[in-house]
Amino acid sequence: MGVPALAASTAGSPREALSCHDLVTGFDADGHVVLRFITNGDMAREVVTERSFGFDVLDATMEGVSEGTEGGIDMNIGTISRDGRPRWVYVDVYGEPIRGHTSFAQAKPFARRTPQQRLLTEAASYFVYMVDTRGRLNRWTTFETETGPYYYGKPMLIRRGMKGLRSLEWNGTMKVQGRRTDLVWATTRAGALIQIQIPVRKPEKNRVLFVKRRGFADVSGLSAGVCNNDKDIASLVTVERSNDRAKWFTLRRQTAPRSSPLVAQGRVARTSSWELRAIA
Repeated sequence: MGVPALAASTAGSPREALSCHDLVTGFDADGHVVLRFITNGDMAREVVTERSFGFDVLDATMEGVSEGTEGGIDMNIGTISRDGRPRWVYVDVYGEPIRGHTSFAQAKPFARRTPQQRLLTEAASYFVYMVDTRGRLNRWTTFETETGPYYYGKPMLIRRGMKGLRSLEWNGTMKVQGRRTDLVWATTRAGALIQIQIPVRKPEKNRVLFVKRRGFADVSGLSAGVCNNDKDIASLVTVERSNDRAKWFTLRRQTAPRSSPLVAQGRVARTSSWELRAIA
């Protein structure tokens, strides 16, 4: 997920032709939310919430990022968990510590369950995409009840045969062949990196593009951002939980991902633990 730029020097670096920003979020083994602000593949800042959460998170997505008070950032992280109850986790990261704390976090459960979902990512407007245990990719609509709580409803089937996906990440909505299109990145158990292009108004016209057919089998989570404030230049961070590492890739034209090379830029934050789950 792209974030506002944090100061970081790239002088003298071979990466300086691009200015890329990613916000990688995940949950550690104790249920704390881990936020890593990545600038050109280097970690500019890390925040771990003081509060931990007891529900078993399966996947998460960054549904909203805004400027907070005192130079901080407010985030709304959507989650699905093994109990079938979606939740929004609200995290406020303070620009300066408040009463000794760097962040505040709370979780709000949704009004309805969505059982058998295993992958989740945001989408244009009030939609999200989820992949269920039967391998169906659906687009869900976010609704608000009269009493306040939200829920996901009206699932629309986008594509079957997605059981082999291991990660799912939306990286913006752009015009492709004249249509506003959600650009959704994914990795597969077989090791492929793919992009699913889903037209917002005619999602049945979706198509799957293989960007790489091998090399991504160990990826357990995927986070996406952009470079140079250009939505067409993708910055991808892949997390390999079993190998305790993360890698950074860039692509110059994500609206035509097979027309430009995927560039491996190297490892991300080598000294940090990447044994995280529910990456967004």
